[in-house]
Amino acid sequence: VGFLWLLPDHVFGTARYQHAPGKREGAGEIIRGFPYGLVRHPAATGFLWMYWSIPSYTVDHIFLASLWTLFIVVGTLVFEEGGLRGTDEFGTKYAAYAKEVRGLYPTPTTFKA
Repeated sequence: VGFLWLLPDHVFGTARYQHAPGKREGAGEIIRGFPYGLVRHPAATGFLWMYWSIPSYTVDHIFLASLWTLFIVVGTLVFEEGGLRGTDEFGTKYAAYAKEVRGLYPTPTTFKA
């Protein structure tokens, strides 16, 4: 529990709950430092690498990895990004960030920056 207490609020998205309802400050700035400059969703990318980088697979492992991949892709790119692009969070700032940085995989141009 102590480790979770030390993590920054942006990891879990809990910074928004530090203010009284209706008195929330602006969304602030989008974090663009490492690893958010490589991919928009580094935790999801890490889990996908973890599921698909194992050297030997069984049918059960491929089935489980496929289900988790579907869950991560739909949850991240549809539901989470839908909220971030809305008027409540970052809006146009996030749309510009999404044009610069890929969602789940880095591109060669992201490594040049």
